[in-house]
Amino acid sequence: MIFLIIILATILRLINLDQSLWLDEATQAILSKSSIYSIIFQRGVDFHPPLSYLIMHFWIKLGTSEIWLRLLSVIFGVFTILLTYKVTKELFSRNVALVASFLLAINPYHIYYSQEVRMYAEAALFGTLSVFFFYLSTAKPKFLNYLGYILSTTALIYTHYDGFFLIFTQILYLLIIRKDKIRYFLSPLFIVFLLYIPWIPQFLIQLLNGLRANEYLPGWREALSLPFYKAVPLTFIKFSFGRISIEENFTHYLLAVLILGVVGFIFFNSPRRMREKNYQLVLFWFLIPILKALIISFQIPLNQPFRILYIIPAFCILLALGILNLGRVKNLFIGIIVVISLSGLILYYGSSKYQREDWRGASKFILKNINENSLVLFAWPQPFSPYTWYAKDKQSWGVVLRFPAEKREIEDNLRNLNQTKDVYIFEYLQDLSDPRRYVQGVIEENGFRLVKVYDFSGVGFINHYVKEN
Repeated sequence: MIFLIIILATILRLINLDQSLWLDEATQAILSKSSIYSIIFQRGVDFHPPLSYLIMHFWIKLGTSEIWLRLLSVIFGVFTILLTYKVTKELFSRNVALVASFLLAINPYHIYYSQEVRMYAEAALFGTLSVFFFYLSTAKPKFLNYLGYILSTTALIYTHYDGFFLIFTQILYLLIIRKDKIRYFLSPLFIVFLLYIPWIPQFLIQLLNGLRANEYLPGWREALSLPFYKAVPLTFIKFSFGRISIEENFTHYLLAVLILGVVGFIFFNSPRRMREKNYQLVLFWFLIPILKALIISFQIPLNQPFRILYIIPAFCILLALGILNLGRVKNLFIGIIVVISLSGLILYYGSSKYQREDWRGASKFILKNINENSLVLFAWPQPFSPYTWYAKDKQSWGVVLRFPAEKREIEDNLRNLNQTKDVYIFEYLQDLSDPRRYVQGVIEENGFRLVKVYDFSGVGFINHYVKEN
């Protein structure tokens, strides 16, 4: 049965794998193509550890197509499902393991990030491995179990900083639930932190830049992080329905209430296991990282469910436990969860609105229409990484060096505009960098007329200006 679940999971993660790379994916691909030295020592403004970039550095040498780049995350995602089965079987039973792994296999949120050229699927795998070996080390204190814990946990925090939330969760579990095992974990935890010492100087550089982000980029915190009051309900909704935005209208609110109602009802049918240490471990695994992310987000904008994707196996395990406690109506609730998951998947597969930004289409359009007298402008310090990836920065220029933009600076940056016949301006993120649209204003003052506005999914508007005779 688990073999069929893995086949299903693989098929679902291969659909739409050829989407365009969006901003973060293209950034990861470009950084991964750079030298190992650059990946380790020259990413001060990129708030991530190096492991995923180093793995991608070698993977990208074998191919650069969207399908090939995303296939790495597909592999991580599928192995996470297999590992979820093994963890759940070890903790509870084969039946619970089959239901949990099936729910994760069809989970639209996990599917989305199993197709992302980022580190989230990788972190989910290493996080689940860490929990697996953590449990084995408490149940069967053997050298290989401790070694597995050390390696998987170290890999996790070298992949994503949110992995520290999971370590904190494990320490809290030991202090509250398994005090008798604390002394056995002192050495493994010490070794993990010892192995992390080489990265601490770079971590501090990135942390300082992260803390200062709102100073040099006003509004970025709001773009990166969910408001406190939305974070917990949206985590449940997205973990159930996928990476679908809940818009402010009655239909979407009703959908959100229904999803929260179903998931909440299932969750509240699990507490009969509350005294079981294994259940408590899964509950800690799921809840503590959410609470820690909420607290930390007041200083660093981290409050997004995908940053703690390593807890989604715990979410599916808790769902499976709750469903199997429902007795005669358990099949009905499995069916309801399947309908919710498949509805989210159909929206994701079938609508460009819910897919990734179409930078490939936008870049091809630009390359097809520009000539030697054209200029492509971005309201940013440099062209965005997807344009760099697809168009190789051809005839492009970033004209906003400081945020928010100042008209005098824009005028200075565009002083040679008269040598150009037509201009294409990407409005992407311009609300953050140039909310007053000084770039367009200066272009019009230089005798250019707006002739057409093009719209590309996720990328937004591209304004085409032509010099008036």
